[in-house]
Amino acid sequence: MKKGDPEYLLERYMPDLADEQVIAKRRRRKRALVAICVAAVLCVGAFFAVRYAIGVKRAEVKTLDGMVIRMAQITSVADGDSCEAILSDGTETKVRFIGVDTPEMDGDEFYDGLDAKRFTESVVKGRWVWLVTEEKNEYDKYGRLLAYVWLVDPTEVSDLSASVLTDTINGRLIVEGYAEPMRIRPNTTFADIFQKAYEEAQAKG
Repeated sequence: MKKGDPEYLLERYMPDLADEQVIAKRRRRKRALVAICVAAVLCVGAFFAVRYAIGVKRAEVKTLDGMVIRMAQITSVADGDSCEAILSDGTETKVRFIGVDTPEMDGDEFYDGLDAKRFTESVVKGRWVWLVTEEKNEYDKYGRLLAYVWLVDPTEVSDLSASVLTDTINGRLIVEGYAEPMRIRPNTTFADIFQKAYEEAQAKG
């Protein structure tokens, strides 16, 4: 530092002010460093988020024994046997559970319907699930996606017939006594299993 430099003069004749400027300069450098670090972390996070999203989107649709599998997050529950979801590609859809029918939430059935809705909410609301649809008829006349809602990855299940009663909201509604089986062709892959489980549940009271 030369004698004629402003910084030299500050340190020589106004040391207190010089110290304040040094401290301020350090603070600016620190803030700049923090900003750079934050930006770097955000960039890295965005990079991996994009990679993850691309990976999920590629894996969004799978097939299994003539059925289609989509990952989705359940955002809300309309009643015991229907809900709303966001698919892994960001598409919003209404979902109607295949093979089951819960009481309506009006008239004499109100409280039974409310119990069914609360049960469904407790099981699936906010969760990521696997929506399994039959390729023959994926949507009903109201535009709802007709699906078995699996709570585990069905491609990793060794026995779908057993898993459909324990690992789907459809099956659990029947086993727990909140729904009756409903057979509507052509979506009847597990209709016999649901009917048998319902009869056994009724026999047990």
